[in-house]
Amino acid sequence: MTGEVRDPQPQAQAGQPPIRRIPLTAKIVEGRVEIKGDGDADLPKGSLNHRFEFELDDQTGLKVRFKQVNNGMLDVQDNSRACPPPAGMNTSQIVGVTRMSDVRAGFTDKNDNENGPMPVSYQLNFECDDPSKHPISYDPIIINGGGFI
Repeated sequence: MTGEVRDPQPQAQAGQPPIRRIPLTAKIVEGRVEIKGDGDADLPKGSLNHRFEFELDDQTGLKVRFKQVNNGMLDVQDNSRACPPPAGMNTSQIVGVTRMSDVRAGFTDKNDNENGPMPVSYQLNFECDDPSKHPISYDPIIINGGGFI
């Protein structure tokens, strides 16, 4: 029997943050590009530095891709449940923002806030070859438990 053998999801190496791999899917729904995935998270108190890595499966035929980091790929607001958050990086929690390719991007959540749980609202922003389909976004919430037990 032949078949594709898939490697298990890589784990964080010693000294590296745990990695949360989040598949995203882009589809056309009622004439709009819609991004779906499970990027909400509830990070336990005392668990520092969580790496979030997103991989986009574009099923639209429009070449949907992450915007460039310096062109508004990610908007974040600490201590907010607003969806979407205001534009910009209004955060002390989200660092290490990267765009590895058109369909892969990531960031690290420090999860080192004090004074109890804190919501962190974020929005990933995308573009495609058809400007009439813009804006395209995906906006979940992370609950940071905080860095101190």
